Amino acid sequence: MNNTSYDPYSSNGELYHYGVKGMRWGHKKAQQYSQKATVSRQSAREWDEIGKYKSAATRNKYQKKYAKDGDKEWLEIGEAKAQRQEAKYKKYADQDRADANKQAAKAKQYKQQVS
Repeated sequence: MNNTSYDPYSSNGELYHYGVKGMRWGHKKAQQYSQKATVSRQSAREWDEIGKYKSAATRNKYQKKYAKDGDKEWLEIGEAKAQRQEAKYKKYADQDRADANKQAAKAKQYKQQVS
């Protein structure tokens, strides 16, 4: 029975590597950043859609309630509320777009390091 233990160093102090010849390092990490960027972009689009939907619903609600009476003050209040909602969701979308850009930049950086 051979009783040898694993020693990554040879007797002369050289480090042996048992990896796959020609293996590219960093590709998995770059792919991970690319996927995160894609998810962030999709999330930004969804925030935009939510903002449009909610603000349109608010406008519609105030139109139905107050347009018949000709109460412009309440219509203006409804419009202001709808604009605040749009701005809120736009902010979320912008944050996701910024994250997507950061992740894409990291992916590009890793791909350049590998090449």
